Amino acid sequence: METSVDVYVPGPWWHALTYRSSQPISLGVRVRVPVGRGRRVGFVAPRGPLGAVPLEKLRDVEEILDDAPPLGAELWQLAFWIGENYLCGVPLALERVAPGFLLRGQGNFREELPWRASSGEPEDAFVFDPRDQRRWQRYREEIAAVSRGVLALFGEQRDAARFWESLSPQEKERGMLWPSSGGRDLRRAWEVVRAGEKKLVVGGRGALFAPVRELALVLVDEEASGGHRFPDTPFLHARTVVSKRARLWKARFLAGGRMPSARLFRLGVPRCPERPGERLFFVDLHRADAVAVAGIREPLRIGSATFRETRNAVLRGESALWILDRKGYTGEVACADCGAPLRCPSCGGACRGETHRYVCSFCAKPYVQELSCPVCRGMLLQGMRPGLETLREAASDLFQGELPVLSWSGGEQGFRDVRKGLRRSGGVVLGTRGALALCDVLPVGCVAWIDADAEARQPRYDARFVAFRMIWESLWRGPGHVGRTVVVQSRSPLRGWQESLPRGWEMFWSREMEERKLFQLPPYRYLISLEAGRERKEALRQALEDQGVEVLDPESENGMLWARPEHLGPVRRALEPFFHIRRKGSFPRLDLERE
Repeated sequence: METSVDVYVPGPWWHALTYRSSQPISLGVRVRVPVGRGRRVGFVAPRGPLGAVPLEKLRDVEEILDDAPPLGAELWQLAFWIGENYLCGVPLALERVAPGFLLRGQGNFREELPWRASSGEPEDAFVFDPRDQRRWQRYREEIAAVSRGVLALFGEQRDAARFWESLSPQEKERGMLWPSSGGRDLRRAWEVVRAGEKKLVVGGRGALFAPVRELALVLVDEEASGGHRFPDTPFLHARTVVSKRARLWKARFLAGGRMPSARLFRLGVPRCPERPGERLFFVDLHRADAVAVAGIREPLRIGSATFRETRNAVLRGESALWILDRKGYTGEVACADCGAPLRCPSCGGACRGETHRYVCSFCAKPYVQELSCPVCRGMLLQGMRPGLETLREAASDLFQGELPVLSWSGGEQGFRDVRKGLRRSGGVVLGTRGALALCDVLPVGCVAWIDADAEARQPRYDARFVAFRMIWESLWRGPGHVGRTVVVQSRSPLRGWQESLPRGWEMFWSREMEERKLFQLPPYRYLISLEAGRERKEALRQALEDQGVEVLDPESENGMLWARPEHLGPVRRALEPFFHIRRKGSFPRLDLERE
């Protein structure tokens, strides 16, 4: 007997598609169906309201791929929660939850994944200690006390690998380090864990949806790290999603790190007992030595404390990190006539100068418009602040071969090259904030922030937190932090957010949360950015305002809008018509900040 079947086909639309089937199909089973002129793999969805389309006008389900749902009831329910709470729809949420081989139609699953939540109540615990080894010892004790499923997430894959190596042979026997790449390794890991052969999974954010059975402990290290945030839409945050998994299983949720996020600080985490003491130095950039750079208005400035602490560290056989979180030759570009900055037409961020091109420092999109001043149309563009390439040239001239100077180029190969180059003796490493990973494998005796104000100037509501967290991390990261000095070069040393650095993150968050509450920023309200395109911007704004949602217009050229709703329900109702598969044009691009 023919019947209609609703199918979630992974994509940006929010709704299911309806097909004709010669037999009933179980919820969550994969099927192959026609979409447009192609064929796609989808998941059978709950039956929606009966439509007016007769069965004979529906297209047929071409193939049933499973005997039982591959994801299981817990991950299936989690996808619905993501679709609703990240405003991305269930189809796109399933695209994130399911591994790639499932979406390609590979495999056949005959056994349903069991889901039996604990009989107790979920509980939360926090471990905020800046020293990795002390914090990780607590994690190992918690893991050893659990005989059922454990999922441990880390902000960086390198940290996950180091923690895995620190586990006992007994724990390694019942667990696995989740692969950082896809392909055959990911498929084998997913199938092994789904079958219940491994009960402990350790990994980065890629392990977020590992199908662990009988999940009893969920652990998130460095829960405030940006490494837990997925880089593309729907921009999930692993801590937020995995805490929902813990709730579904009624599991113990253990969050830790060097300092808490705004959300957990608001919950009332323990106080900060650590102080950097005399290891922290501040340099006023207005009084530092200036190094003139051709083509850049502002000189590169290096303070005497930076030279002194760098030289002392290298003479002890240690390394020194000079961190400038501005890639390229110049971090900002502006008109030499009127001073107007060159801004990204997509997000409004400041553009930096690289070899033969300009790139947005915030969203990394290349600037492809006419290279003239957007205000006065002047043709002379000038660098405003030196970038990392400039620092490399200046450092080589300043040290004149006295100290080895290497560059952090980013990526695993660059990491190995720097580590190999400094394994036997110390030197100076120039890089962005990612260079802090070298503290895990090298004796780093000094970290100098060449322009500590750079991160705090980013056009984000949490820019001060990111800047504070990076400097706080540089004080404590790695086994060689004892005796390490940190130099903070700033135009306003020990003022504003920097005033809290000698006193700890408790003071910082107390002040920061007062301001966020005053201006109703996350975590007190949601903050949503929408890219709708010029042709849909007004329609989208009107739909949001009709639902009573506050809308702000940054007047960017790509049709961006900002919304600051108190609840997500009105936003969901306003956006739903814009995410229908039959609607002409592209779908809006949405980024929801919950933190």
